[in-house]
Amino acid sequence: MKLIQILNKMWLFLASIFLCIFILEVFFPKILNKLPLKLHGIIDPGLFVLVQSSKNSVIPKNYIALAGDSNAVGLGDWLNELKKNSSLENPSYHSAHFIHQKTGQDVISFGAGGAGSLRGIVSEPINQFLHINSKWAFSLEQPKHILVYFYAGNDLSNNIEEVEQRFKWKYDINQIYNPEYFRSFIEGVVLKNHALATSDSIWSNFIFSKFAVKGVINLFNQQTSKEDKQWRKNFQALKNSNSRIRWDWALIEGYPDFLLKTFDNIALINGKETILSHRVEAPPIDLSPGQTKLGLYVFEQSLIYLSEFFDKSEVTVIHIPSPLSSYQFLLPKGPSKLQTILSQGGRYESRLEKIRNSSYEICKKIKTIAAKQRINFLDTTQAFRAIGKKQLIHGSVDFNHLNKSGYELLAETIIYSFVKRDSVRLGCHSF
Repeated sequence: MKLIQILNKMWLFLASIFLCIFILEVFFPKILNKLPLKLHGIIDPGLFVLVQSSKNSVIPKNYIALAGDSNAVGLGDWLNELKKNSSLENPSYHSAHFIHQKTGQDVISFGAGGAGSLRGIVSEPINQFLHINSKWAFSLEQPKHILVYFYAGNDLSNNIEEVEQRFKWKYDINQIYNPEYFRSFIEGVVLKNHALATSDSIWSNFIFSKFAVKGVINLFNQQTSKEDKQWRKNFQALKNSNSRIRWDWALIEGYPDFLLKTFDNIALINGKETILSHRVEAPPIDLSPGQTKLGLYVFEQSLIYLSEFFDKSEVTVIHIPSPLSSYQFLLPKGPSKLQTILSQGGRYESRLEKIRNSSYEICKKIKTIAAKQRINFLDTTQAFRAIGKKQLIHGSVDFNHLNKSGYELLAETIIYSFVKRDSVRLGCHSF
């Protein structure tokens, strides 16, 4: 008799658990956009756009989608600070949020950090879109508008690297400029080998259960991996230490001679000589003509594939200059110590000239590609340089990504150009 009572209690207990899980599986997908920022890392990567708070509901309506690299993701100092300080919030942290707040339109990002055109424009947007629509709980229409962020700092270099790593091992490099042949590479390698393309299963529909299991695993790992915690602590301390050296705002005369020789980026911001890190990204001044041609070709073919797949969406290319193209840099003339050091041999002046020319020429080439494909185009360089004369728009620690002011400027430039149709900003601008 006691055994039967025990079994009945166990059955009741298990039934209650399964009922709770069932209710959560039904309810959880409806509140994904309320998920705290600190928990975004344990959601199914293919559903990440649904947890974003730059929209009015989980499934966006008549929405704008961002595609591209970390600029489309919103990486930078603003996000890093929020990750440390936010608790149960899902706060704003990049251009998607500003566009949503200022226009009322839903905005999502398909962006991927560190991506070139093949990943940022093709595999991430398409595979995420297909992955979401493969789930029983969701039905996502094509975006009304897609903003393709082209970042002049490293997109061409990333494209070249991806050809080296993924194309050459299986495909004939002599046929790379055959569009049909390159398209077979996109479909056979770039799209097909993406993690989301091979992850669909019945288990993938259990969104809450996957989230809960991954959360438990992460919690266990955090509690048991003391060595990993110490490594992260040491790395953070090192990064903070380096950033204080590289990013102190001060007049150049305040630095000792031996330290001055390590800096070569002197911006004039709000009337003050400001030293920027030697690691701040420049436009592709070191690429050969052949490499530049290849990087641009990969971008163009990726753009074509995106626009053909999302055939109901209006596409716009947003040209984002590198940090070194966003500020007014001083020529090696004048009384400061650093200018005197760098003026030797004309190295500094020559480099500034290369940066200016490269930024303008790359912008023109991207605009030509967009025009050829009958795609809208916007250059943000003029807006960046106008505000860059007054304040820093990139991070003081993460110096290759925009800060809060920078992301707001990016959003406002996009809105002003296409909502108010300001044609002045649409072309490329020389320095």
